[in-house]
Amino acid sequence: LYKRIGRRGTMEWPPRLPDLTLCDFSMWSVIKDRVYKTPIQNLIHLKKRIEEEFQILSTDYSYLYNATNA
Repeated sequence: LYKRIGRRGTMEWPPRLPDLTLCDFSMWSVIKDRVYKTPIQNLIHLKKRIEEEFQILSTDYSYLYNATNA
């Protein structure tokens, strides 16, 4: 049973807490670089750019292969 330290002392670690992997950090770095390559005008534009880049990245099999086999 894992425990973590919270504001009110030690607490049990929540079940089904999604742990981030190295691939997650790598992917977010790539998404961030691509999204902010051009200036963002507003929140709607930012959300649209993020969705577009995820769509592009999800079909970039060479990136996915390299990220999972690094």
